[in-house]
Formats: sequence, C-alpha cells, structure tokens
Amino acid sequence: MGKIHDFFFDSDEDSDPKEVKEDVKQCEMPDDMKQHAIDTAKPLVAKKKPHKEVASTLKKEFDEKYEPTWICIVGTDYGSSITHAKECFIYMYLNKTAIMLFKA
Repeated sequence: MGKIHDFFFDSDEDSDPKEVKEDVKQCEMPDDMKQHAIDTAKPLVAKKKPHKEVASTLKKEFDEKYEPTWICIVGTDYGSSITHAKECFIYMYLNKTAIMLFKA
C-alpha cells in the first residue's frame, strides 16, 4: 500500500527551493539582507506553507537579525501603501506568492 499524502500542506512534490522562481519587483536593502529574505522564504514557499506562516517566519527572522519592527505581508492579491525605514524594503514574487517585507 502506498503512502497517503496531504497534498495541500505536506506534499514533497515541488518542495525543492531551487525550483522556486524568484522575481524581485522592488528592493531597497543591502544585497546580503535581500538574499537573506529570499533564502528564508524560498523553502517555505516550496513546501506550500500557508501565507500566514511565511509572513510570521520572515517577520520573526528579521526582527531577531536586524532589530524590530519588521512587517511582512504575503498573499496572491492585495494592494498597499506604506512608509518604510531607509534601505529596509523588498517586494518580490516567489512563484505566484507575493511577499512584501519592510521595517516600520
């Protein structure tokens, strides 16, 4: 009998972060910080984690590494108007998931 998968949350299919297409739309942060955001989010998107979990993980990671207060919005359809700290903003797509991460 084969293994039964919950394809929505636990599927190993497409779970390789190397298979996640990245498209950075706008970035106003140092290259190492930008890469840290991408490297943190890619495995979560590859594993099809819920948007809330992706946002929470990125926020916590950046609050710890770069000091509070970071805000992260993740989804597939939203609008925004924000003000952010200098050199602390990225807006990117990983596959079809839009991610906006910025320091307030």
